This record gives sequence, structure tokens and C-alpha cells, in this order.
Amino acid sequence: MFALAWWIFVDGLCTTEAGVAGFEDWAGGIATTLGMIVISLIDKEALRGTDYDDHIPWRARLFLFLGFSMMAGGFAGSVAVLVVKYTSHMVEPPIPYLGIADVCLLANGDLINLAPGYTNRFILIGQKNRRQNIFGWGAGLQNLQPYVSVAANDLALNQTFFVRELKGLDLGNGQIHNGCVRVDDDGWSFGGCQMDLFVVSYVDYLWLYRELDVDRISVVPRNCTVLNYSTLDHLVYMDAESRNETLQWVMNDTLTLMDQTVAVYQNRSDGPF
Repeated sequence: MFALAWWIFVDGLCTTEAGVAGFEDWAGGIATTLGMIVISLIDKEALRGTDYDDHIPWRARLFLFLGFSMMAGGFAGSVAVLVVKYTSHMVEPPIPYLGIADVCLLANGDLINLAPGYTNRFILIGQKNRRQNIFGWGAGLQNLQPYVSVAANDLALNQTFFVRELKGLDLGNGQIHNGCVRVDDDGWSFGGCQMDLFVVSYVDYLWLYRELDVDRISVVPRNCTVLNYSTLDHLVYMDAESRNETLQWVMNDTLTLMDQTVAVYQNRSDGPF
């Protein structure tokens, strides 16, 4: 038990890259070692005593119990640390859940998009520090742009619209919206009479929800000029190349196939995808 506990916690410390070792990593091995030391120091002859009026036999048994408890606790703690800290976070879900924009950013910086014509198949469209396909694909050649791209099923692609409620809206990043949006995407998860505005993060969504505070918006077809509301923070959030040159490129970011664009995920269940 002593050797097994030591092997487990040393393996967790030395052969993984989950993070910096903390006290919890060493606690199991320390407890197991102390338990072994306590057991080794017990006078084994005292364990054979039968005179319970004598304090020596019951003290020896008490320390024996404490020693084995420390060893067992250290072993259990080592297993718990190995599983919780070093193993459980490495198990990836079998299905990547995507938002309204059908885009999913993976932990390694890969960006995957719902494959055209599929609801359960995804393709790799970009990797960490990319300069193209920064925020994901739309339904046409134009890629998604924060605070500009909307998804709609009953409006023509590339058509621009003026949204009165967005005019003059503080986006929380030092920029003011001019009210102009563009149809860059469609959606298989909703019907008509609906627009979904693309934002980068949940924080952006919460900000708009607080600032707008409306249930309906007024949309008017208009030949207006969309602006670039992307920030360096957005690029960092998306694991894209965070340079001013890349920021300027967002306005002209069009659908680009990678040299090795492959299907990377496929749903193996009868789930929502």
C-alpha cells in the first residue's frame, strides 16, 4: 500500500503537465510516509501484551491504528488528487456544443464550424494565432464580425439593415454603434422574423442585454455602412493573432479553406446535433 500510494502521487507530480504542484499534491505522500514511520517505531512485542491494565499494549495498538489510518488516508488522497486535478479535466466531452453562430473554440485554440449541410458534423477552420476565419464562417463568403453580423432565415445575405435600438449604443469597449448590421448567416435552430446578432463572448451578450433592455427591435432595410467594432481583447479571446494589422483585416475576412480542412468531430449519439 505504501509503495502504491507513493507511485500514484509521484506519477501525478512528475508525468503530467496540468499545473504547478501545490501542497495537495504532496499531502498524500507525506501522510503515507508518516504512517509508515509511526508503524515502524512501534514496539512489536508490546502488541502481544494481554494485560490491559498496562498502558503499553493499548498505546501500541492505538499508534498502530493511527499509522494504518495515515497510510490509508494518504493513499486515498493521492488517488483523489490524481483523478480530480490531473485526469478529470483531460476528458473531453464527445460532442462539442456550439452557440447560435455554429462556431466553437476549443481549448487548444482550434476553431471548428458546423459543416455546411450538417447538424452533427464539424470542420476545422482555423488554429491558434490565425489571421483568417477569425470569428467563424457565415452562410456566405463573408465571415462573422462582432456587433455587425446577424443571422436570419427570411432576409437576403449581405443585405444591410438599420436597427434603431442599436444607434448610439455604448458597446462597453469605448465604441458606439451606428445602428447598421448585415445579414451574414442563417440559422437552422429558428424560423423567420428573427435576427441573431453575433457577439464574441457571454460578457458581450450580458452587456447588450443590460443596455438594450428590449424585447423587440425595429429593423429597416437601408444601404448603410457597417463599422469594425472588433478589439484586441476579442482577438485574444478567440486565440487569434492579436495585432492591430489583424484587427484591420476583420472587415475583409472572407471564408477561407485551410490546406488541410478536415472533419474533426462527428456526433455519435442521437443528441441535439
